This record gives sequence, structure tokens and C-alpha cells, in this order.
Amino acid sequence: MKLRLIRDDGGPYSFRQLKADNPRRSFRNPPTAQSLEGTRGRMATVNDRPVLTEEQRKTQKVVELPPVQSGGEWVIAYEVQDKTPEDLLAELPYSDKASAKASVLEWADTFLAPLEAGYSKKEVQSWPVKGPAAINHLDGSATAAETMILQAEVDALQVVSPGITVAEVAGIIAAKAGPYLQALAFTSALRQIVNAQIDATTELAEIPPILDAAIAAATAKAVELGLPGAGA
Repeated sequence: MKLRLIRDDGGPYSFRQLKADNPRRSFRNPPTAQSLEGTRGRMATVNDRPVLTEEQRKTQKVVELPPVQSGGEWVIAYEVQDKTPEDLLAELPYSDKASAKASVLEWADTFLAPLEAGYSKKEVQSWPVKGPAAINHLDGSATAAETMILQAEVDALQVVSPGITVAEVAGIIAAKAGPYLQALAFTSALRQIVNAQIDATTELAEIPPILDAAIAAATAKAVELGLPGAGA
């Protein structure tokens, strides 16, 4: 059985306040009902707090009710109530359209992070240029400019990998840049679509379904690309 110290009118009452109001008396913490005689303190029985399922928590909340007297004893009970529109809006991770769009941008960075892991920022930034050059070289459609880009990479690698060829370099670049470029194109397109949908909303409550649909699409794409943890 759980007990809580309250004031004799049912209001909140701390142990510190009890001691301050009764400086010549000593109390253990928590105090007993007997030790509170002659003071403004009372011990209330606290009922068990209801446990909601994950599904229930989406639309309901547990509210602590004010202490009431029952059979001469103070009791604190809980009640399950439907969440108000204000409750639901307060739970959103954003307060306006701008912050909702910022969350989409943050999500896009998180989505790309597994493909960027282990590579320097500058190397990742080079993939939109070197990636297409490598892919085009492998399928025989590289332009002269793209071949020059790959040759420069080959020349730089001769120090550590003598004899490495353009085809080998193109294969290495394509293997890491290819999936990244697919994911980058996907996140860029999806972000633009989601931002447009957010702009079209009239209430913040309309945004969560938009983001849920985007996350579902991203999850499917992550599985398709074989990203670490996808589909787990």
C-alpha cells in the first residue's frame, strides 16, 4: 500500500513544510498517522496507477484525481481519460510547420548516415561527381571529363596501389557511391514531397500521418538498399 503526506484539507503538503510548521516535534519520513495528530498533516492511501497499453496511450491518459475522504480516510485515485486535442498537439515533436520540416531534414540526415559511416565528409561530398563518372565508365558511357576525374584518382592511388586501373577504381567508387546516390535522390525527392504536403495542411494534427507515410516509404527503401538494421 502506498501512502502520501497531504494537508488536512486535501491540498499538497511536503515533509519539509510539516517540519517547518511543527519545529518542536520530530517526525520520521514518511510520518505515521499517529505522529500527525495535532498537525495539519494527513496520510492518504494512493491507489495503484492504471497501466495503459501502447495503443491506449495514443488516445488516452492517466490523470491523478484530487484526494477525497472515504470512510474517514483520505484516498488518492487515478482515472483514465481521453486525451484532449491540446494534449495530442503538445505531444508532437514540433510546434509549427517550420519545425516539422526541420524534423524531416534531420530524418534525411539520419537515413543517409549508415551509408556515410567510415568515410570522411569530403569523400562523401565527392560522390555526386565521382559516382556517376564511375558508373558511366563501367557501362562504357563515360565522357572525357568523367574519365579525367577517374584517371586523377588512379594517379593519386599509384603510390599505395601501383598498377591499379581505371576500371578497378571505378568499381570501388561505384560500390560505395552507387547506393548512396540512390538514397540521396530518394531522400531529396521524398523531402520535397513531404514539405509540400506539410505546406498544404491547415492543422498541426494533419502532419503526423504525412510523416508516418514518409517513414514507411523510407523503411521500404532502406530494405531495398540493404542499409544496416533495415527490416530488423
